Amino acid sequence: ILWDGDVANMPGWEQPSHYAVHHIPGSDRNIVQLLGNGPLSRTFRVLCEDRAAYADLCAHKQTQGSLRVPARMNEVDAAFVRDLHGDLVADIPDVVLLEFTGVRVWVDGAIEAAATFWRSGRT
Repeated sequence: ILWDGDVANMPGWEQPSHYAVHHIPGSDRNIVQLLGNGPLSRTFRVLCEDRAAYADLCAHKQTQGSLRVPARMNEVDAAFVRDLHGDLVADIPDVVLLEFTGVRVWVDGAIEAAATFWRSGRT
């Protein structure tokens, strides 16, 4: 995961709210139907050292597993935080690797992309 290191500001998980608004003609009234929340989603920039590493990561697309991130980059309650060789990491269960966008191949053969993950809820 590529991270700019800004500890004061980092992207979090986004969750859309689904709703429908129906206007009552001839009035200033609206009916709002709350239809629930969508899945959590989060996009990280990732860097793979070569095509083989990128292919391995692509093999996990649309599969469910755990996402490991630095503990400071996590706000999901379900994550298990632990010490991994002196660094605190958060393992977030039940995460799906949804897609890759903005793929760039570096001169040295490394591949960078935006990887989007989703999860059904915060707990």
